[in-house]
Amino acid sequence: MDEITKIRNDLAKMFRESVPEGRCDPVLDENGKDMLHPMYGKEQTDYQKEWASKNATGNTWRRGSTQSAESRKKMSESTIGMYDGKDNPNWKGGIAGKPGSSKRKAYMKKYMKQYWFDRKAA
Repeated sequence: MDEITKIRNDLAKMFRESVPEGRCDPVLDENGKDMLHPMYGKEQTDYQKEWASKNATGNTWRRGSTQSAESRKKMSESTIGMYDGKDNPNWKGGIAGKPGSSKRKAYMKKYMKQYWFDRKAA
């Protein structure tokens, strides 16, 4: 066991003994770094840095793959009309209310009355 590991273990033991039950505060060095962190005092390899940087940026699904303009156009055309009307999974047989339904009108009327009443009172 090297000297740094021994010091870390001793500090961790002192920390566990000194902290009240249910509390988990870090042990910080003079630079504010957590001395109990598993990477304390160690350096990341270039491979680790590159891997972490690559994983932390942007969308990870199909990273690096791009579609040609022709492929994008084919995919777009293939989905046109796919979920129109009865083919849509949310289709309920045409029973949904229309945009100007009486339920919506009643809600908006009540809302607007309350809104204007609150504004005049202020």
